[in-house]
Amino acid sequence: MAISIVLRRENGETLELSEVQIVGTSLASLRARFPMFRWIDPYGDAIYNVIQYTELAEEIRSGEPASADDRVVVNEVLRLCEIGLLKPHRYLWFIGD
Repeated sequence: MAISIVLRRENGETLELSEVQIVGTSLASLRARFPMFRWIDPYGDAIYNVIQYTELAEEIRSGEPASADDRVVVNEVLRLCEIGLLKPHRYLWFIGD
C-alpha cells in the first residue's frame, strides 16, 4: 500500500506529482504526531483544501517526525502545501490504493 501525494488545480489539472509516497507503517507514525494526517484514507482519496493544508503545514512546522522516512514525507508535504498557498484554487490530494 502506498499513498500518492498530488497538488492539483480546482479543475483537476496536476501541478505537482510527488515522487514521495506514504506507506502504511509511516502513515500510522505520522497520524500519531500530526493529527491532520488522520483524515488520509489508505484505500481511498483525501482532498485537502487551502484551510486544511494550511493547518497541516502548521502542524508539520511545529512537530518533529518520528523517523528519517517520516521526515522525507513531511518535508515533501510541506513543500507542496507552500506551493499551493502561492495561488488560489489549489487542492492537495492524497491518493490511496
